[in-house]
Amino acid sequence: MKILLFLFQFLISSVNGGTCTVTPNPFTVSITSSFVASYTPCSGTSMTVTWTPTLTSGQFVGSTSVICSNDAGTFTGYFDKFDTYTVKVACTSSQSATISITVNKPKAIIITYPSTVEKNIGFTIVIQVSDSTGVVDTGINSNFLATVSGTNLNTVSGTKSGGLYTCTNIMVSVASSSFAVPYTITDSSGLWSVTGSQAVKVVSADKFIVTSVPITYYTFFSSSISVSITDTSGVIYYTLSSSISLTESTSSLIGGGASSTSSTGTYSYTVHFITSGTKTLTFIYNSITATVTATVTKSVLKITVSATPTLSTTSFNVDVYVNNIVGGVTTNYVSPNMITLSLTPTTSGNSGTTLYGTKTGNTDSSAHIQFTSLKILSSGSFKITASATEITSIDSSTYTITNLVSDITLSLNPTTIHTYVNFDATINIIGEDGNNFLSATSVTLTDSSGYLKGLTPLSNVGGIATISNIYYSNYGTFSLTIATATPVFSKVFSITVLVSAIDLTFSTTPSDSLVAFTITATVKDVSGGTKIIANGPFAISMTLKPSGSGQSGTVWTYTSSQGTSSGDAIFSNLYIKSSGSFYIVATSTGFSNGQTSVFIITNHVKTITSTASTTSIDLFTTVTFTYSLIGDDDKNFILGTTVSIVASPSTGITSTTSTTITTGSVTLYSSVADTYSFQIATTSGSVKSSSMSIIFLKPNIVLTISTNPALSTTPFNIDVYLKNNANNAVLTNSGTLTFTFVMSCASGSTCSGLVTNPSFTTLTLTSGYVTISSVKILSSGKFNLKATYSTWTSVSVTTNTITNLASSITLSIPSAIYTYNNFDISATVTGEDGNNFILSCTLTLSDNSGGKFMGTKTLTSSSAAKTLSNLYYTGDGTFSIQGDIVEYSISRSGSAIVTASVIETTFTDTPADSSIAFTVTAKIKQTLGGATVTSNGPFTISLALVAFGPGQSGSVWTYASTQNTNLGEATFSNLKIKSSGNFYIVASCPEFIDSQSNVFTIKNHVKTITAISAVTSADLFTSVTITYTLKGDDDLDFILPTTVSVVASPSSGIISTTSTVVSSGSVTVSSSIAGTYSFEIATTSNSVKSASISITFLVPKIVLTLSVTPSLSSTLFNIYVNLKNNANDAVLSNSGILIVNLAIVCSSGSTCSGSETIQKLSTLTLTSGYGTLSSIKILSSGKFDISATYSTWTSIAATTDTITNLVSSLTFT
Repeated sequence: MKILLFLFQFLISSVNGGTCTVTPNPFTVSITSSFVASYTPCSGTSMTVTWTPTLTSGQFVGSTSVICSNDAGTFTGYFDKFDTYTVKVACTSSQSATISITVNKPKAIIITYPSTVEKNIGFTIVIQVSDSTGVVDTGINSNFLATVSGTNLNTVSGTKSGGLYTCTNIMVSVASSSFAVPYTITDSSGLWSVTGSQAVKVVSADKFIVTSVPITYYTFFSSSISVSITDTSGVIYYTLSSSISLTESTSSLIGGGASSTSSTGTYSYTVHFITSGTKTLTFIYNSITATVTATVTKSVLKITVSATPTLSTTSFNVDVYVNNIVGGVTTNYVSPNMITLSLTPTTSGNSGTTLYGTKTGNTDSSAHIQFTSLKILSSGSFKITASATEITSIDSSTYTITNLVSDITLSLNPTTIHTYVNFDATINIIGEDGNNFLSATSVTLTDSSGYLKGLTPLSNVGGIATISNIYYSNYGTFSLTIATATPVFSKVFSITVLVSAIDLTFSTTPSDSLVAFTITATVKDVSGGTKIIANGPFAISMTLKPSGSGQSGTVWTYTSSQGTSSGDAIFSNLYIKSSGSFYIVATSTGFSNGQTSVFIITNHVKTITSTASTTSIDLFTTVTFTYSLIGDDDKNFILGTTVSIVASPSTGITSTTSTTITTGSVTLYSSVADTYSFQIATTSGSVKSSSMSIIFLKPNIVLTISTNPALSTTPFNIDVYLKNNANNAVLTNSGTLTFTFVMSCASGSTCSGLVTNPSFTTLTLTSGYVTISSVKILSSGKFNLKATYSTWTSVSVTTNTITNLASSITLSIPSAIYTYNNFDISATVTGEDGNNFILSCTLTLSDNSGGKFMGTKTLTSSSAAKTLSNLYYTGDGTFSIQGDIVEYSISRSGSAIVTASVIETTFTDTPADSSIAFTVTAKIKQTLGGATVTSNGPFTISLALVAFGPGQSGSVWTYASTQNTNLGEATFSNLKIKSSGNFYIVASCPEFIDSQSNVFTIKNHVKTITAISAVTSADLFTSVTITYTLKGDDDLDFILPTTVSVVASPSSGIISTTSTVVSSGSVTVSSSIAGTYSFEIATTSNSVKSASISITFLVPKIVLTLSVTPSLSSTLFNIYVNLKNNANDAVLSNSGILIVNLAIVCSSGSTCSGSETIQKLSTLTLTSGYGTLSSIKILSSGKFDISATYSTWTSIAATTDTITNLVSSLTFT
């Protein structure tokens, strides 16, 4: 029956055509998209669509009927309701297709918003709506509603413009560092909604926080002050653009006023004060203020004097600086100040206080002013004082200001003077008292000859005037006059000057007309002496002189004199163009002449002129060239040389040489057809004649084939001829020549290679001819065949398009394959020419894994290289993979070694503490530490906690469920191991090798303590045992070392023990103070405690007894005191040492004369609950109670008999 139905359907398909199919694009509600109906064949017919919504009355709005074109029709429109639609397309009257289209909700994001807003101040956001693929809605069909609403936020509806919705005047009523503004996009029917939020910072100007105020200010020095505005919490800074003001109470603040905020909400000022004292600064913004008190100290002046004045004519400079403190700095000085200089006498007898020059002025921006060219015109001792308003003044050091000349002496250094050599003159001015003249005066030197150079005015300093670096520009004996101005005095001295010399040196002695040389002329005091560096430059001239005869001329490149630099005049790049023997002479005014040694110059050919006997010729024919030679000095060249021919190109040229001068000839011929350029040259080729062009004509190389093949199996013959330029005769006289066989792929054709059988690359022609028989072309494609030699003309042949066969296939299988990890297999098909096979064929892969080999395993292409990608194995093992090319019955197999992938686990932090959560990440890896397997998942991974060795308290942890991998990775977060001990974690998945973590040690903590006391009351100083049980974080016995102690309330008088026994043990407590106590058992840190236990320590009894009961005052007795338990039946012997108070009082109902004892009763020390006081007498008469007391403990007294005492004295009145 099934076979009949299939045949019936096949018959209908054959009659009616192909199958109707529909391919949809993604649809988003109210946004235009499309779906395509395909049917083959169809063209010009109508296609129609109907639809049925699932939940709504939604409609498809758009083209419901389209005309099929090129076997397809596109329906464009939109669905107006969010729903799933059943869409039926009728491709023809008998063929239709039905698909389900689920309409998506649109996407919505905020694209415009302020990052920071102010509390209760409106702001605007823009919401962008797009379809499910991210294309922005045009808004033509949609009518969505955009709303912003939430807690601490007003409700605002958006204004639509295309796919953008603008929500304005949104206001937030709380300050927040990150406030989420929620928004919702819905349709008008309310059937769906899209929500989102955008974080903004909300600020509020509620108070100032002064963040930086200096402790000390200095007048005219700036400081930085900064404040911040925050909300009431002081946490959220007001970072919006704003301006706050800063004022000061005395109006001496400069730089206050307004300041704009930074992005951190901090407002900064750079200010300074112009008066000192205590100042109040006030910051104001809107309704908030802040006040700061500042103390301003005067800055100080610093003075320096450029020179120490000793004469009234001495000029000097004074520099004054403003510093913040003495020895301080000028940094941050901001205001100019008027500085005044004055002269302050330091002794009596001064002529006045006149200071010459400008004495007031303003400091510059670097807190500095310089007073220049000052003189103290009064005589005496003085200080220079600098002062300014609101700055502490300063004094300079003390200066003493000071008379006729009787003699002048002169000394020279050096004592021997040469022309242009600097020397120093030291002048000693002698006063009337025969000592150095100390008063100020100027000194002049005068030379009538005018040859003395470098003179400058001199001043007397302590009787000495020195002038340096003066010199004479000529030699001889000269008169020098030295004179002072005030008082006037002069004296004449005679000086002899010797002439200086010029020394000449070559860089290299000149010998060749083509080699430049340098000659240096050095001026010296004497030849070979010290160089004269100063007082130049000196103009030096050079002359070339012939030595003897035989020169070709006296031509050289020297043109002008040179001035010295640092004593040297360097004449560079000199050439002597003529050949022969020469020397050079140097001259300069004021110096003796310099002369070099004799040297010999060899010159060279400078130009060659030549002519050729022809301009074109056949190969192997001689051409003659005649030539003429001229030397570097443009005269006939007279030295011996060899002349040769330079050919370009030089291939195939054979030429002769000549040694004939001044004229001669050379010849050449060529074996290569080409156009050549020839020059006649000297042996070195450095000088050449003009080029002469000669053409050697090209022959033709003609290749023909006997048959034009179309298959790689067809043989044919190749014939090659060498013919003349006219191509009308074979060049039989060409001898034996080897030509290159050239095979190339024809233009527009694709060729697999260039392989022939037999294979050959050269052809040897004898007397212009050769033939190759039975040739086959093994490559596929269309080819050009030709023979080439040099640049000769080749005539080629083009074959038909040749088809060849595929001969082999190679497979490239990865050496490392891991389960579930994608890999590629590459195959290369080779043709019979040994190259890539470029004709279309199909590669099919198969293996012997029994269904473990997954992926697409068939590929058809015309590429020789075929790659099948995204293959993988689901199991490990060694398998044989075979690749087949069915069309050519060729195959190749290879081995695939598949290794099981592994699970690799890592910790964020190695677990060590039961209270600290950790994360385990499990990754599917090819190998441990290798690449992650991200394909063919997800995979389900489970974890197991495994104890390592003994000693665990349990195996309790918070792991709950398995995890699926995402891109090969599964993360188990917030894990805690509650038990203590050594563990490791195993990650497993059936498809992979399990992973085991390193062993780690967990330390857990005491979680609960249970404590029990066997008694609820006890006597003082009696130990009570409290037993305890410890449970760890895993609710099992706690087994780790810890110290257990007792916490008592109140704690006064309590003595307790500790214990390190786990998981159960005991501690003891005792008390020295009676009362009810609450006890808890705790670990050392007191972080875990047991429930409280109430124990009452009973009040003991202090029992006093007497050794005898006295009745006479003369009776001696002992007092015994025992500290007994509450039942009064045992002494508390472990009570240690206690001091009790003793008391004696008259018994009730008795009359006593007093309460005197032979020794005063005060205190008694009890040791181990017992004490005694011996040899007591009661001296008073009556009956008495004797007791011992301590704290509030019960006291049991002893009572005496009625005691009779004796009369000790009588007193009469």
